[in-house]
Amino acid sequence: MAFKREDSPRELELTSLIDVVFLLLIFFLVSFAFSIAGDASQSTAATEIPLPKSSMTQLSLKGDKLANLMIQIMPDTTGSRIAYILWPSYQEEVEMTEDIAFQKSLNDSTFCSFPVNFLSLSNEDFSTSKACSLIAISIKQFVEKEKVFKQNGRPVVEVRAEKNTEFKIMNFILEQCGLYEDRIPQVIFRTAS
Repeated sequence: MAFKREDSPRELELTSLIDVVFLLLIFFLVSFAFSIAGDASQSTAATEIPLPKSSMTQLSLKGDKLANLMIQIMPDTTGSRIAYILWPSYQEEVEMTEDIAFQKSLNDSTFCSFPVNFLSLSNEDFSTSKACSLIAISIKQFVEKEKVFKQNGRPVVEVRAEKNTEFKIMNFILEQCGLYEDRIPQVIFRTAS
């Protein structure tokens, strides 16, 4: 099959040329603005950005009743962290408030300390520590109980911790909740200073 050869030169399309010129103009203006700002580590404005506030639609306490599984991370006397597991009410006559759930956690020994050197542990060693095992088992049991009792319809896990709590702990909790995909649709993080 023979192809026709056009000998006439192609015309330059003005619309695409204008688009390219405007894109280049925007690129140079933005890159120029960044070069004027200088190094971001030396800028005080970069560290003083106000973060948006969370507007939660689902609270952990409904009428003073604990509705979600709450994992409370608190500092230990050794400089490590303790994980307390606070369970919501299911078939108990007494409605479970946060204070009652905390006392029940102490009485039932549903709390555990992280190892003092947990930041230097490998991910595998960290995930097999007693505190991580307690968290993983509790999340699994919570999902199973929610299937039976259908308390919230879809279980929510709440984590309460200090602002300076190590990310390794939070990441482990998120990974454990992620194992259940859409069966845990929401993880709420609340921090205290």
